[in-house]
Amino acid sequence: VIFDFHSKTLDLRKGLWPYSQPKESFHIKYAMSFPGAFVANVVLGYLVIVVLIGSIMTPLCLSLFWEFLWEKRQTIFFFLLPTILKELLLLIVASIASEETHIKKKGLWSWLDTFLFFAGLLSEIITAVVRFVTMLIIMIFSLSRIDKPVYPAYILSLYWFDAGNKTYIAMLTLNENHNNPIFCTGALFFIREINERNLKKLTPEEVEKRN
Repeated sequence: VIFDFHSKTLDLRKGLWPYSQPKESFHIKYAMSFPGAFVANVVLGYLVIVVLIGSIMTPLCLSLFWEFLWEKRQTIFFFLLPTILKELLLLIVASIASEETHIKKKGLWSWLDTFLFFAGLLSEIITAVVRFVTMLIIMIFSLSRIDKPVYPAYILSLYWFDAGNKTYIAMLTLNENHNNPIFCTGALFFIREINERNLKKLTPEEVEKRN
């Protein structure tokens, strides 16, 4: 969080706004909630991770879980075999039938493309499950990162639903508006000029009394 805050602060001083919503969407009033939101998200993220690890490790320690997997071995193999074949064929496609951006052997490519189309109807079920589980794990581990939004960009482009991250951005805005070196230097310069002008209006006796 500290490094991200420093990096974002430098971007703001360059005139770069790194978020899809305008700066006016993050009122500085939300900055007052930042300390509580930061502590709450860190604690909640820690508790959720503990529960997640416990939920994963507990079945692995039970013999009933392994017996269930053994009984369902044929079903599991039925879905895993197309996935394994798909990965092997993709290696062939990547090394023989194509380069990174172009097809080298159209005949082999056409045959593999047809086969992978039907194999993918089964293998992509495993891919969809892995994608869903991976998304949940990443989201859970991201709960404690209040400096990063947990919602996708297309949702945040409509409205910034992440209330915790909103407090962080408001703190950035507050820091930029009131701790900017140019702003602070200019304010000190004006204060010094005002004090000097006020001193010139005083008589020598008044200046001596003031000192």
